[in-house]
Amino acid sequence: MDLSFADGHFLEAPLFWETLARLSAQILQVYQRNGKVLLAGVGSTTERVQQIAQELTQVCYLEGDRQGLFARAIQLDPLPPKGDKHMHPVEKWGEPGDLFLGFSVSGRSPSLLHAFQHCQRMGIIAIGITGKNGGLLAPHCGLCLQVPTVDTPRILDTYEMIGGILRVDLEKKLHISFN
Repeated sequence: MDLSFADGHFLEAPLFWETLARLSAQILQVYQRNGKVLLAGVGSTTERVQQIAQELTQVCYLEGDRQGLFARAIQLDPLPPKGDKHMHPVEKWGEPGDLFLGFSVSGRSPSLLHAFQHCQRMGIIAIGITGKNGGLLAPHCGLCLQVPTVDTPRILDTYEMIGGILRVDLEKKLHISFN
């Protein structure tokens, strides 16, 4: 996985790392309250979002007597539905105090913007994970983790790395706090 970017080396983006640490802390707080983490992406991010949900679900799972943490990749339609005939997936799975991670390379996905509106109404913490500029999602997020590039393949590669880092960091923190 090549994480060097045309506009600078990946490791030289301190704001990215600071925001990732804040994201990990936020996830830890939600889990310590027995909350859930919901994840969604549209288009090219969907498969990576499912992988990240699996990474998070495996935290603590191997300890035998402990159930894995709840993380669920929810399916969003590419365009938000017109009208309110169907229950939105955020409404189906989320509760106040849960955490929603919305992944969008451009930060302009209408479906994710719609999901963020549902989160706001329901009291669900909404965090965006986007490309360099955050797009339209950034202003709707309490926190927006922006991958420091506009290169789609590099952003998608970084999503995979984010999942692995979050899993390892949470395992370390939860092991310390449970013993």
